[in-house]
Amino acid sequence: MAKEKILEVQDISVILEESRSTLSIKASGNVTSSGWKSPELVPHSFEQPPPDGIYDFDLVAEAPNDIDLPVVMPIETEYKLKQIPNNLKGIRIHASTNVNEFIL
Repeated sequence: MAKEKILEVQDISVILEESRSTLSIKASGNVTSSGWKSPELVPHSFEQPPPDGIYDFDLVAEAPNDIDLPVVMPIETEYKLKQIPNNLKGIRIHASTNVNEFIL
């Protein structure tokens, strides 16, 4: 099933793991109903590194295809950036109604 952007991004945390070669990016937000599953951060692809050093991701998940409760629910996911770009200055995460940034 295709994934779509969630309603909104609420929080972003970024942790440099002990190996110093992996960046752990955690994001949380809200979805429009119960039943959403398999959230993930999907990196935007770039032909060249972003000139501002801000790397973009979409926060997506599978929407329910059965009967669901129409209530705002929290959701969260994590992405491991295994090769940290030299020009990395921040992370920008997109949802359907907002964008949130974490500047390093």
